[in-house]
Amino acid sequence: METPKSIAVVLTLSCSICLAQTTPELVELNVKDVPVENGKKLKMKFEETERNAEFSTVQITFVSGGSVSSSMFVLRGMCAVAKARGEQYFLASEVSKDPWRYRIAFPASASPEELRPANRADKVFSRAECSMLNF
Repeated sequence: METPKSIAVVLTLSCSICLAQTTPELVELNVKDVPVENGKKLKMKFEETERNAEFSTVQITFVSGGSVSSSMFVLRGMCAVAKARGEQYFLASEVSKDPWRYRIAFPASASPEELRPANRADKVFSRAECSMLNF
């Protein structure tokens, strides 16, 4: 017969394992057949596929839409990832084109030069910018 003490130890170990396996909910956005510029319809998916302490990896699936609307959809997804992580700044680096993937890093701060770089690939975005776009 098990004693209350051994039952408590088993429950404690079981709960510890459950907590260790839980992960934060990853960000996913979908848009289907939304009218956009030039009579096109936007159909895309933004999916955070990996999250760790230093970065998130996202994958974008583009089916149809315009260049401006698809770019804004990707930025909206990245803003959602930064918000979900509670980060104020983010920097995206393209990992691959097929499938379309980005790695998003989260610097603790950003200088004025990083917020407005000469090269757009080096742009650090802020959550304040996301807010201005109502993201």
